[in-house]
Amino acid sequence: NVNSSWEVGKLQCFKWIKERYQNIRFCVIGDGWEECVAAQTMQWPFIKIDLHPHRFPGLTLKTIGYYFSVVYGSPEAEDDKE
Repeated sequence: NVNSSWEVGKLQCFKWIKERYQNIRFCVIGDGWEECVAAQTMQWPFIKIDLHPHRFPGLTLKTIGYYFSVVYGSPEAEDDKE
């Protein structure tokens, strides 16, 4: 299955993905307004990138982890819940 937003839009694709993978945390990485708005609606972190080579920030797992912790809380907090 390929999820394409061409006809239905980013938000609908994100909803389908969330429905299929319910126990997964998501982070949207993109360069457009549509995925930003869809990410906000889904309450997912959004990392905006500029695809021009001299501007690309070079994402690291640490950077993405920061965005996850802001939206989903720190991993240590989850360990306390168990």
